[in-house]
Amino acid sequence: MNNDQLEELEAISYIFTPEEIQRDDSVFEFIIKECQNLRIQIIWPQDYPSCALIVAVNDNRVRRGLKLQLEKDCNEFVRCN
Repeated sequence: MNNDQLEELEAISYIFTPEEIQRDDSVFEFIIKECQNLRIQIIWPQDYPSCALIVAVNDNRVRRGLKLQLEKDCNEFVRCN
């Protein structure tokens, strides 16, 4: 994990409680309890921060079309900010 990832994780830890974060070197999964335990993954590509984070919905309860739209919208937001 590089310094940029560590800084991002520190910022994220102020938003989410520790039990809401599952870690490995490049994928962090958040469980949003307010949205019926919706699982969202934030993926750090190897080239981060040169390229944007990737957001994925990792929840089988979400219909495919809605999942794709959520991922598209989130990834567009991440690339723009």
